[in-house]
Amino acid sequence: MRPGRPRGVLQLLGGAGALVLVSGVVGCQSPHATSHHPHHRHPGSTQGSKVTAVEPDSLAAPARTNTRLSDAEVDRLTLSRAAFGEGLIRMLREDTSGMLDYWTRAYQADPENESLALEVARRRLARKEFPAALTVLERAATRPSSAPEVHSLLGLTRLQLGQGPQALEAYRTALAKQPDNPGAYAAFAHLLLDQNQTAEALTTLDQGMAKHPEESGLLVQFAETLQLLRTKEPSRVAATQARLEAWLDLAAAKPSDDPALLLRLAELNKGAGRPQEAERFFKASKARAPRNPFASARLAEMYLKEGKLAEATEQLESLQRDEPTNPVPWYYLGLLAMERKDFPRAEELFSRSLSLNADQEPALLDLAAAQLYQNRTDEMIATLARVREKFPPSFRGELLGAMAQGRKKNHAAAREHFLSAERVASTNNPALIDAQFHFQVGLTCSDIPERFAEAEERLQKALQLKPDLDEAQNALGYLWTEKGVKFPEAQRLIEAALKAEPDNPAYLDSLGWVLFKQGKAAAAVAPLARAVDLMSKQPDATLMDHLADVYAALGRWAEARETWEKALKLGPNPALQHKLDDARGK
Repeated sequence: MRPGRPRGVLQLLGGAGALVLVSGVVGCQSPHATSHHPHHRHPGSTQGSKVTAVEPDSLAAPARTNTRLSDAEVDRLTLSRAAFGEGLIRMLREDTSGMLDYWTRAYQADPENESLALEVARRRLARKEFPAALTVLERAATRPSSAPEVHSLLGLTRLQLGQGPQALEAYRTALAKQPDNPGAYAAFAHLLLDQNQTAEALTTLDQGMAKHPEESGLLVQFAETLQLLRTKEPSRVAATQARLEAWLDLAAAKPSDDPALLLRLAELNKGAGRPQEAERFFKASKARAPRNPFASARLAEMYLKEGKLAEATEQLESLQRDEPTNPVPWYYLGLLAMERKDFPRAEELFSRSLSLNADQEPALLDLAAAQLYQNRTDEMIATLARVREKFPPSFRGELLGAMAQGRKKNHAAAREHFLSAERVASTNNPALIDAQFHFQVGLTCSDIPERFAEAEERLQKALQLKPDLDEAQNALGYLWTEKGVKFPEAQRLIEAALKAEPDNPAYLDSLGWVLFKQGKAAAAVAPLARAVDLMSKQPDATLMDHLADVYAALGRWAEARETWEKALKLGPNPALQHKLDDARGK
């Protein structure tokens, strides 16, 4: 094919009528379009497109049934033909810009030639000449008999120009011109989701399903779009669960030998909380494409989460046999090692996987987690730096970054990572910002003197979301105790936490400390001594210091000195040394 020959045709609402852009033209993808599955098509997407040759004769002036033309019409059509011919000459000279200029003139002279308008618009879009494409399409769209594709391309062009509301109106017009096409509804609903129009997207999906789509791939597209809506708006999950399951059952009832489609069905059922159906489709996909690693990998992952280690191992061994240089089985074997709490082995396996493919974000994050569990914080921070070099911020990556900085006592840096994680989740998955997350942020802020108010707010938010979260009860009670405020409320919170975990040394220490701060030193001895005893195998200097302070307040100086001496054996501490020196001779 010559470089100057027409290379492709963007088709929207074409073929079987699906609202799908099919193009061999590079550069026409909408900046707002997102792909949530490799087989899902979105208005504006050029992925997986088919190149369709366009013969020049198909763009010439269409035949007129009325052969009696006025002189003005003859002149106009003659001008159009001449300009079109000049454009062909420019095309043969590989002068694409000149070709488009002449073809635009040809269309201006013959505005009834919709085929020419579409070809000019497509090529303008391919060259990112959006205003020029818009001019042509706006004129073509004024014809009462304009094809749905004209309005679809108009919508795409307006999206490229950042005109979201006008783009949606153009797509609505395209849909109205073929209201019995169920595929158009599925893809338009996806576009609405990209524009955050969730209510209309759900209505559009229901309208499309009312047209009774028959093709299994189209039914899967409806289900994928509904699942995306549920991800974007978790408040709708419960209300749409039955609907999603019914659509998945309809898709499952349509026989298919396409392993990719079966894999999509498996993923959808997994996301819908139907593990048995997911397992069935993963196995069906694997049976039809035995050497495709994805089904085995996803089965292994699913078995891991369900605690079916033998089944997971079987899938991983299958992967290793079929794909000896595939990084996937090494990664999942690493997850198995994590499940067994064999963190050194997990680190080794994740590293092996990454040696085969360094661009695996999950493997890098799990490698960092394995290093965290081994208290190898410096290596963990280096691993997370590799993640940041290759990938945009993720919730889990930022959370691990916060944990690493917390281990290093860099509390301000840890807080920044938590806030970054919160920003990511607020866009992608707000449900991740739960009580446990607010507790962790509050705990971090409580170690930053100037962040006391923020720590208090976060811990209270955690308890609003989960009133019986004993970690947050203890943390807020201890925070108030340290700041010398709200002693009665603090004691009630700490005692509530102890009801959940009576032998938790941190909670016992908090109780002793709040009693001591209220002048009840004698009552504070028992919980503090119990906390120190429970930590005998992993002594904690802070707990010992609290107990020693209580002994000193009670005049039990020998026990106070002995306790401070034990605390100092754990490491140098000028404050404790000063207390011990002051206690000598007393």
